[in-house]
Amino acid sequence: MFPNSLYGFMYAFQQAGMTIASKFVGYLKDQGGWLALQMFFTILQLVGLSLSLYLISRIGLHSTTAGKKTAEDRTEEQIPMKEAEEKEATTEEN
Repeated sequence: MFPNSLYGFMYAFQQAGMTIASKFVGYLKDQGGWLALQMFFTILQLVGLSLSLYLISRIGLHSTTAGKKTAEDRTEEQIPMKEAEEKEATTEEN
């Protein structure tokens, strides 16, 4: 129950950030001109890149749980098919 409530908070936080950022960009362009605006977006890109590299170093390029399906994730028709494939593979090895 707790993680589901965080999705709404995350969405609201993103929307608030976009609102504040657009106001700040307008102010920055009026006060500092196009060069200051370009530097602001360059800094944002560098922050995004560094956070992406940090996440990749923490959890790897591919998540270990991605693509793995358990028996609960499969339909009833797929379970016997998978068991038959495994049985066939073991008989071919022998």
